[in-house]
Amino acid sequence: MRETVAAYLPWLLSAITISHSHPGNDKFRHVWLLGVGDQALWLIWIVYAPVLGRYPVLLKMAHLA
Repeated sequence: MRETVAAYLPWLLSAITISHSHPGNDKFRHVWLLGVGDQALWLIWIVYAPVLGRYPVLLKMAHLA
């Protein structure tokens, strides 16, 4: 199970990140909640699938959001 989550969750999270950053989302008031949830899921994935080298990237993405 851990290998499956580690393999496929980044694809799902990348799709969420791309859809969140779409310029057309400016007209929706609460789209920022999607970004916050996405960042939380990235953090869970980083800890769950021991890839702690990606933690600085998460911090940089959170700063830009």
